[in-house]
Amino acid sequence: MNLDQEISNALILTGAFILILGLGELIYRICPSRPELSRKSVHFLCGLTALTLPYLLHSHWTVLIMTVGFVGFIFITKRRGLLKSVHLAQRGTYGSIYFPVPVYILFLFSYNQPILYFVAILVMTISDSLAALIGEAYGHISYEVEESIKSLEGSVIFFLATFLCVHLSLLFMTAVDKLNTVLIAIIIATLVTGFEAISFKGSDNLFIPLGTYALLNSMISQPTSEILRDLLMLLVMIGVTVPLVFQTHLLKPSALIGSVLVNFAAWALGDFFWLLPMLLAQMMLLLIVRNFLSRDAGQIPAQQVKGFLYNVLIPTILIFSSTILKDQQTFYVPYVASIVVQVAVIVYFFLATRGVASGNQLRQSGKQKIVMGCLCGLTSTLVIGLAPIVLSAARGKFVGLLAMTGGAWLSIGIFEFLDRRYDLLEQKMLRQKMRLLSVAIGTLVVFGAMRIARG
Repeated sequence: MNLDQEISNALILTGAFILILGLGELIYRICPSRPELSRKSVHFLCGLTALTLPYLLHSHWTVLIMTVGFVGFIFITKRRGLLKSVHLAQRGTYGSIYFPVPVYILFLFSYNQPILYFVAILVMTISDSLAALIGEAYGHISYEVEESIKSLEGSVIFFLATFLCVHLSLLFMTAVDKLNTVLIAIIIATLVTGFEAISFKGSDNLFIPLGTYALLNSMISQPTSEILRDLLMLLVMIGVTVPLVFQTHLLKPSALIGSVLVNFAAWALGDFFWLLPMLLAQMMLLLIVRNFLSRDAGQIPAQQVKGFLYNVLIPTILIFSSTILKDQQTFYVPYVASIVVQVAVIVYFFLATRGVASGNQLRQSGKQKIVMGCLCGLTSTLVIGLAPIVLSAARGKFVGLLAMTGGAWLSIGIFEFLDRRYDLLEQKMLRQKMRLLSVAIGTLVVFGAMRIARG
């Protein structure tokens, strides 16, 4: 494709997107009492138009320029109270701003496999739109996800629409075995419905397409036996996690869904050695809660999905990065380290604040805190990191274990400093953010140490 044709096609697509936004404004003026109708109409038509990008554009730079322009335009109209057809129904959310981002990411990484781009955008376009409109009109059984209210009926429609999008696309556009198209569609529909169910503030426009892409990219070339194994593992995870979580009352339903999704992502996008540190971390936290919760009742409230996502954000990013970049060796040790560091900081804070709720906090000297921090970091490394690193095919195992122990100690020290500065005990969301920052720094140190060790 020559440059003139590329520019011409880009201008045509830009004009199409502008016309769709104008049509959305017209729908909003005709039906001002149903702002969701105009918003989802824009979402649906923009999604269908985005499906044509791999067939009309050649350079990812063209798509990047269009993406930046579109994000800037949406951001400005949101700040100035314009484009009500898009923004009025989603105040306080950023779904319209998120929308173009996965379009560019998927275009970039699925250049040689346009079917991956096509299915991911199709699911975001059709399933999300149908679930929102039907859930709004006919939803009666609702559930809470942070500040949002979603309906069971909408989730069921999302599952069915996603199954058809994946199954029919693979059936008619690829040479994938017919049985595999059904199995892959069931797994993706189940998991992506979970992504949609736990999304808030418009983040479904990120989770749905990127999750669909990563799962499909992982499974599309697998034999039937491996896909069946993945489906069985998903059912086992649901069957084990649900009663366990309800017994301990640690997670609310939205966070429970998130737990199953993250565990399965570690298994399906990695392998058993990527799942193992997740399981060990959950077992360690469960043992601590069972031993201390009765004595410190009320100190650990059931966690909503936002808090849970803060805990698993860095490991999840590393899982998807290793899948998209097809480089498990580079990301495996930092991935394990991110879990080790997270648990070390959680356990340290829990032990450091025991009894505060009842006014019986034990006064701890600086030396006692240093010893406790060292023990938390070392214990987390031994319990969570040792077996996965030693048993896996990871390179630089000894350096990796030393680095993650040091990363845990560093993160605990940073978190202790931030706790003293901001008094994080009573500020739950700030505490989550500061812990995320501490864990991110510790994980980056491990990542850098492994890069240096490998030369």
